[in-house]
Amino acid sequence: MQKKLKKISIGFIGYGNMATKRHQAIKTLKKYKTSVSYIIDKKIKEDKSKKYFKSWNKIINIKTDLIIISIQTNEVKKIPFLIFKNTKYLLIEKPISTDLNYLKKLNKFCAANKITLKTGYNLRFDNGLKMIDQLMSKKSVGKLYYVKINYSNGTSRTNNNNIGSLFDIGCHSVNLLQWLLKTKNFSNYLTSIQKNEFMNGKKDDNGFVLMKYKKIAINLQFGFCSWKNTFELEIVGNKGYLRVDGLPKWGKQNISFGRRKYPSGYPYIKNWIYDNDLSFKNEMEYIFKNIFSNKFIKKNNDEGYQTVKCLKKIN
Repeated sequence: MQKKLKKISIGFIGYGNMATKRHQAIKTLKKYKTSVSYIIDKKIKEDKSKKYFKSWNKIINIKTDLIIISIQTNEVKKIPFLIFKNTKYLLIEKPISTDLNYLKKLNKFCAANKITLKTGYNLRFDNGLKMIDQLMSKKSVGKLYYVKINYSNGTSRTNNNNIGSLFDIGCHSVNLLQWLLKTKNFSNYLTSIQKNEFMNGKKDDNGFVLMKYKKIAINLQFGFCSWKNTFELEIVGNKGYLRVDGLPKWGKQNISFGRRKYPSGYPYIKNWIYDNDLSFKNEMEYIFKNIFSNKFIKKNNDEGYQTVKCLKKIN
């Protein structure tokens, strides 16, 4: 007898690059049967039979299991909370908002209505980075000394999110650091942030941050001025190091674990290669499982707020 598929209804608000990536990832999850209740996008051609709309008023009474919001950050605040009441689960692309007061109100509303709020930080679901997290949980590199992370690209002239590189791409790195180091807070911030070209110098497009967690030194770089997509992560402890070079969405991702050789010398190195980006698929599968568990997950709701709170201290 064929196993009955689990059904999930989805609403899309915004249907650009990120939303279509998520939709394609959803289609690969064969355990679930999904239906699209509506798609709202300013550029879409309205078609009532297919539930394509340009405005909110057409979906006020449509209930869904999940709403995926993939619009520019500054536009999210314009969505009426009344729409959110019609779902169990909200996925909003990072960083949701740069306004901490808005995030507090949104968190409070979602908690009162038992809506799980997930910020779209898909890098936590990258297979290579999940391996790094597992190796750290096993204390493979021992007592941590320092962490270096650089996530940058060359979109200074083409990025259209208008919130600056810290909140647009640096937020990913801060969120990863919070996840990997199991903390919400850092200290001893020392920053150098530039406004070179982005929006004619009105918003930041490159930056460096030194900060600490306990005794762990952290070196963070983010920006739109590398002219080449770059992701580098290095975690060093008294027993060795972990290193990530690249992301699979750009080609091959190399994961290295170097075990220190005593008293000195070339380390014992093990490498893993990932060349298939499964981060969106993994994230959507995590969300679907949570929807069917029918539990309100407070730690998900707080994640986006805590990352923006940290970004505010940097900025």
